[in-house]
Amino acid sequence: MPFRKLYIRIFLLTVVICCSVRLLANSTDTLKLSGANSINIIPYLRYYKDCNKLSEKAIWNKYLKGGFQQHKDEHVINNGFTTCSYWYTLTISNVSDREELYYWNFYNDGIFFTLYETDGSNRLKIIGNLNNKLSLSERQIPIRSLTFPINFKSGETKHFLLKTQAIGHVNLYFPTDISTEKDILTYEVDLAFLMGRYYGFFLFSALFNLLLFIIIRRRLYGYMFGYTSFLLMFALTEYLYDPYFYPEHLYTLISIYPKMFYILCALFFYTKIFQKFTNHNNFLPRWNHILNYSNSFLLVIAVIFFILKIVLRPDNDFSSSFYIIISAIIAIHLILLFTNIFYSAWKRNKYTCYYLLCNIIFITAIIIYILNTLDLTSVKVVLQPGYMIIGMAFELITLSIVFIIKYRNDFIGLNRKLQKEKEQQAFLASELIKSQETERQAIADNLHDGLGNTLNALKLTLTSTGNFENDNIQKIFSLANQQFRELIYQIAPKEIGEYGLYRATEQSLNVFKASRIQFSINFMGNENLLSEGLKINIYRIFQELINNIIRHSDASFVEITIDTNEKEFILQIEDNGNGVAQDMREGMGIKSIKNRTAYYNGTYHQENLNPGMISIIQIPLNNENNKNYYSG
Repeated sequence: MPFRKLYIRIFLLTVVICCSVRLLANSTDTLKLSGANSINIIPYLRYYKDCNKLSEKAIWNKYLKGGFQQHKDEHVINNGFTTCSYWYTLTISNVSDREELYYWNFYNDGIFFTLYETDGSNRLKIIGNLNNKLSLSERQIPIRSLTFPINFKSGETKHFLLKTQAIGHVNLYFPTDISTEKDILTYEVDLAFLMGRYYGFFLFSALFNLLLFIIIRRRLYGYMFGYTSFLLMFALTEYLYDPYFYPEHLYTLISIYPKMFYILCALFFYTKIFQKFTNHNNFLPRWNHILNYSNSFLLVIAVIFFILKIVLRPDNDFSSSFYIIISAIIAIHLILLFTNIFYSAWKRNKYTCYYLLCNIIFITAIIIYILNTLDLTSVKVVLQPGYMIIGMAFELITLSIVFIIKYRNDFIGLNRKLQKEKEQQAFLASELIKSQETERQAIADNLHDGLGNTLNALKLTLTSTGNFENDNIQKIFSLANQQFRELIYQIAPKEIGEYGLYRATEQSLNVFKASRIQFSINFMGNENLLSEGLKINIYRIFQELINNIIRHSDASFVEITIDTNEKEFILQIEDNGNGVAQDMREGMGIKSIKNRTAYYNGTYHQENLNPGMISIIQIPLNNENNKNYYSG
């Protein structure tokens, strides 16, 4: 009997304690509203983490048994990456002396909200469901945030149960507040005017860069257009203005893509801009190579993400897991990108330094955004409308200014380069004319000293003997014929235009059949890629090189290779002679070869071997260099 009384007393004491705890909780956790306010409501919330998909009744029983926990005093709800549902309870009391309509707002881009209200008998009554895929016409309150309207009589207290579930987005992060209808709408109008300036600037910047890309045809502005466009879409989603911006029939399709997708695409173009603007490929080629691989992988992931969001259901488990994988990939790429930026700046690349200064606010905002998202820290927004959009705007303004200055400097430098090339071309043309006159003088001397003397000797022989069958006369005729053929060899043959360069060069070697030198010639490629003027100048270069070998090398074998492809023309001549002496390297013949090669932006390389010598002529083939210049 004493034990029964003891049990009864313990039971009654337990009931009193539970009721006291609940009454105390209701008194201390009740959010008291007296009209328009800016109260942080998160400390008044209690929450329960549900990973087992319990029913509403089971969750409510968990609350009645004290299974909910007090929420931390924060300015946002941030549960990080999770596939679990989170339930929140909130008790609200209208302490004003009049009836009020309050709006409970949620700012997110991928969370499903379900709100329940309890009556006096602890039964749950559903108020509504909201998610970002609802267009404005489908929402209870047609404003940018997801909003539940709640009517309160004067002095009335209500208790609510809220279910939050991230579907296809995984990151359960959202700010929330409660205030009167008038207060919320006034705030929305003021913020809309402020945000309109930013969005107008982003839109103008995107269209301006697109126009520059179309007119100037520079990839940098194409990358800027893509980057600015995705920044705009990210900002619209981040600040929930996307239902206003996109047509209603497109909004449902666009809303399936979370902020992470726009970050992924913007990061791809951001990397391209950094590489192009700072000339990263030339300054740090190895680092740039690695960054290219990472950025290409980023693009592949973006395409896969785009397809998965269309094909799979939003609540698909694989889609949620893929979201976490993407977050990890973005984090790795950001680390790699920032390492490249800071290392390039440390190496004193001036354009990287400019780029870093333009992005310092934005990079800081990105770091804060990542830390907030991962719930590693909590940084309140002091500057409206927010650090991210302020950083993006500052970046676009400063980058645009630097781009214009850089383009102006590049344009001035290009003009100087063109002027220098023009002066160089004029000099080379003058040198070619001098070379031409030298060659003509050499031909005239050969005619005078060679063929002229031979003909005079023939005339004297005929006058003195009168016998045309004389052996001396036959020898003189043979000598005259050989000298005449050598002169034809020195002058550009008509066969170049009729039969082509390859055949002309091959026929020119027939003059030396009687000599002890053996020639081997190989032709590759398509000579039709060469202009007529270039063919003649190549033939002149070929003549000069062969003449030098015959006169000075004492060679017995010469190997010739001529190759013409779409990129360049290559002439390679190698012999087994004595090589070229130092004093012969600056002769008129070598000077003529160098001038002709330089005129076509080509290179001339000559090197002594052991034994012999090799000469290599390389001329790039393009519309500018493959000029129809004829110096004969």
